[in-house]
Amino acid sequence: MRSDTIKRGSFLALFFAAGDVRRYVKNMNMKLIACLLVFSASIANASDFTGTWSIVYPINGVEKINKTFDLYLKQTGNSICGLHFGSAKGGAKIDSSFGSEAKATVSGKVLNGKAEISIASSQTEHPVTGSIIKKNGNLLWRASVPEKHRVITIPKFATMSQVAKTESGYKNIDGLCK
Repeated sequence: MRSDTIKRGSFLALFFAAGDVRRYVKNMNMKLIACLLVFSASIANASDFTGTWSIVYPINGVEKINKTFDLYLKQTGNSICGLHFGSAKGGAKIDSSFGSEAKATVSGKVLNGKAEISIASSQTEHPVTGSIIKKNGNLLWRASVPEKHRVITIPKFATMSQVAKTESGYKNIDGLCK
């Protein structure tokens, strides 16, 4: 008799089971969407380029005659704005955003953890373009501008470390990058 009841009620059982399946699928979709949102937020945080990045490297092994390259960056959403400082020949040649009227000289866009940026150098009329990515806590810079437009104060490539904000050189990026 029980098998007879199941056969007669199978349509109703299937209907209710389908409702359970729909609810299960809907709940799984909501969980998947929540996981994707958390994952995309973690990716966004992983590629946040905000900070002061610097490299000092010796020329010909002489540490007192060095070359410096700094980027002071602020990321808002997928936009980057900031300042730069570069020196060469032991400080005899300086390229900097820090004039009497400081203005943002770095701009760019972030896409998939990589930023394409442009630096307005005081040493050339052509912007110095390149890309930056974060790897192992460092910022990797690679210029993409033709060699004839690259200036000696901005390296072709560099592995930069994040440093604390300092009073010398650092300007109020929030006021410059709006």
